[in-house]
Parts: sequence; C-alpha cells; structure tokens
Amino acid sequence: MTQGIFISYRRDTGSTMARMIYDRLRLEKNYKCFLDVEKLNVGNFHENIVSELDKCRIFVLILSKNALDRCVNPDDVVRKEILVAIEKGLEVIPVTSEDFKWPETMPEGLEGLNDFNAIPYIQVYSDRFFERLYSFIENVFAKDRAKESAIRSAEFAAKRAEFTNNAKDKLKTIGKNSASTISDFSKATSKAAKNFVVESVQEKKVNPLPIAVGVAVIAVLALIIVLLGSRWKIIIPIAIVALGLVIYLWRKKNPPKTEVSGEDPAGVNEAPDGTDQN
Repeated sequence: MTQGIFISYRRDTGSTMARMIYDRLRLEKNYKCFLDVEKLNVGNFHENIVSELDKCRIFVLILSKNALDRCVNPDDVVRKEILVAIEKGLEVIPVTSEDFKWPETMPEGLEGLNDFNAIPYIQVYSDRFFERLYSFIENVFAKDRAKESAIRSAEFAAKRAEFTNNAKDKLKTIGKNSASTISDFSKATSKAAKNFVVESVQEKKVNPLPIAVGVAVIAVLALIIVLLGSRWKIIIPIAIVALGLVIYLWRKKNPPKTEVSGEDPAGVNEAPDGTDQN
C-alpha cells in the first residue's frame, strides 16, 4: 500500500510553511514525504511529477497568499501538480495560510478544489493545526488498510470456497467410483463362488455346506460394505482368504473319494511271473 505524501506549494510565498510541514511529518510521524526543491526541474517535468505522485497517497496543497492566481496559465507548475493528483485519485488536503483568500473565480479545471476540506493554519494555534493534519492523514491510511484487509478476506474466502467445492466434488466422484467398484466386485465374487459350489457339488468333490456358509458370509459382508462405505472394503479380501482356508482345511480332512471299477488299474492281482492270480 502506497503511503507517501506529496507536498505542493508556491515557492515565492509558501516555501517556509511547506518546509515546516515537511519536517514535522517526517520527524514526528516518520511519514514518507516528497517536497520538490530542485529535482522536478531536471528532465521531463510531467514525467517527473507522475513518477513522484505514483509513490504517494496524499496530496498536501499549501495555499499561501495568491497561490492560485497563476493557475490560469496551463503551464503553471502548481496547476499541473494539482491536476495530476486529482486525476490519479490522491486524497487532497488543502492547507490555507492566514493571508490566503479563495479567488472569486476559480481557474479552469480547478473549480472543485474549494470543495475539499481545507485545514487553516494559524501560527498561534500551530499545535492544534498539526493535530488535525495528523488526524486527516491517519484516517486516510486507516481506510486504505481496512479496504485492503476486506479485499484480502474476500479473496481468501473465495479461494477457500472454491477449494471446498472442488474437494466435495472429488470426494463424491471417489465415493461413487468406490461404491460401483465394490458392488461390481461383490457381484463377481458371489457369482464365481456360486459357480464353484455348483461345479464342486456336481463332481462330488467337496461338501457344499462350508462353501455355502462362506458365500453367505461374503454376501452379507459385501452388503455391509456397500451400506457403510468404501473404508470397509478391506473386509472383502480378508473374507475371501478366510473362505479359502476353510475350504482347504475341509478338503484336507475329507479328501475326495476315487471310484474303483471292476478292472485292476494298478495290476495289483498280477503274479510275479505275469500270470493272473485269479
């Protein structure tokens, strides 16, 4: 935030007051002030004015005796400084000396200058004058700080709302995908288990009871997972491993029986000399 103070004055009648205000603002309040003494006379005058005013937020205009009389001239220095300051939106604070009088007819382009709140300088009440001047300046800076704080808060709130909405959308997408994946996996698992049970029973390899119980358990767990959310999906592989272990132990305890036909497949009835003992 720019907090410089540009002090404009008429050299032949206002230099003493300008220097006094410049010194007090810098020494007592440590404000960054600009007071043109010689620098703006070097190089392009208009560019120099614009460059210095770009660094400032407040324009203190010293209105000493006859300070505005020469402002009817388009090339007048004080006139140029005033017009640039108003154009750039600086806060204008006119300071009137005891011998200053507003002209009956304001110079062209400066008609609204006397609408600004001017602070009269009276030497015997100089302390009171500076209290008012400091108060004016601080009010301007305080409003700027409040405005910038409000802008930053609004920007932060907008970014936070955008982040929250994006996060919600991503979570919804993840939730939908997870639920769909779990549902598809559950259906595929149930179908595969069912086919396995049917084939096993038809081939008379295993007892269907433990497998049926396992399939029922997986189906119940799958239903619970769909209802409770994707964070319980780890139960599925655990249940599958448990089912596989149950089937393995059952088959180990009850191995499949091999049917024996009327023929002697291993040749156990053959005699040592190759003749049939029967």
